Amino acid sequence: MLWVWIRVKRRGKKNSNMLKNVSFQYHAFISYSHQDSGWVDSQLVRSLEGSGFSLCVHERDFVPGDWVIDNIINCVESSYKTLFILSKHFVQSEWCNYELFFAQHRAVNIQQDSLVFILLEPIPTDSLPKKFLRLRSLLRQQTYLEWPNDERKQPVFWASLKSMLRVAEKSMVLKDVALAIADTATLVTDQI
Repeated sequence: MLWVWIRVKRRGKKNSNMLKNVSFQYHAFISYSHQDSGWVDSQLVRSLEGSGFSLCVHERDFVPGDWVIDNIINCVESSYKTLFILSKHFVQSEWCNYELFFAQHRAVNIQQDSLVFILLEPIPTDSLPKKFLRLRSLLRQQTYLEWPNDERKQPVFWASLKSMLRVAEKSMVLKDVALAIADTATLVTDQI
């Protein structure tokens, strides 16, 4: 864990200096336990990608042959937001703990609120293991979305989530436009 933390710190320093030139590949990286993949595939991915959002899902988008840690870091950094699908299974997953660590470190590094929590099932914060101390404090401080079992309430859930990701979409477009303008301005300056 120490080795990984040092690598993240080094990358963080480089990336915070280059943040103004960042263009995000994904609207969101999805962090979830493989035991919740049925809900993620049938509900989350189907609904969001069906609405035109690009999602990074580890089972599909990790680069084969790369270290898992490198895949996590690259995918979190390539995404405007990180969606955490919280469940009892998430709390038991060591990889989910790593993803939370990297995403939280990135959010602090770039001074941006990029963490979104979706509570798939009720999890009393007092029941979280000590290794999830960060998650416990984040759940006490941040607003999170709860997945409603009542189908009549689900449209409100989707509208809230999509609205939050549309902000990411605007930001992605604005960054691309700003970069294009900067490139054009350089060309004009060079010709003068």
